[in-house]
Order: sequence, then structure tokens, then C-alpha cells
Amino acid sequence: MTSPDPMSKKTRAKLSGFFYDIQHAATYAPYCDGYFTDNAMAKLMKERRVNVQGDFGCKVFSTETMTSFLLGLTG
Repeated sequence: MTSPDPMSKKTRAKLSGFFYDIQHAATYAPYCDGYFTDNAMAKLMKERRVNVQGDFGCKVFSTETMTSFLLGLTG
């Protein structure tokens, strides 16, 4: 069995949403106080190697941290 071609149309189509998420986060997170995204992207943005909050001061939120996000909006 051969491994899939990393540049195949199917591979690019499967990963296109992820690449757009990364581009969006890289463009806007450095200029935001808070960033709301899906759980997987939030986990990635909070990893020590990425560290969006530590590097840019942008708090990262997702549905797992919805309460904290809503409290931040109101107070």
C-alpha cells in the first residue's frame, strides 16, 4: 500500500479548511484581545510552541470555554 500524495486534490480539499483557519488566526489574532474558534484550532493556538496568548496577549476561546468568553464580553 502506498501513502497518499500530499499534494493530491483530495488531500488539499480535506485540509483546505484547516489552512484557512491558520491563515485567519495568523492574520487577526495578533491584533485582537480575544479570538473565538473551533475546539481543535483553539487547542493548537494554546500549545506551547504556538502560544498565541503569550506572544500576542490574545485570549483564545472555543465552545469548551464559552462561559469565559461570554463573561469577557459582559464585564
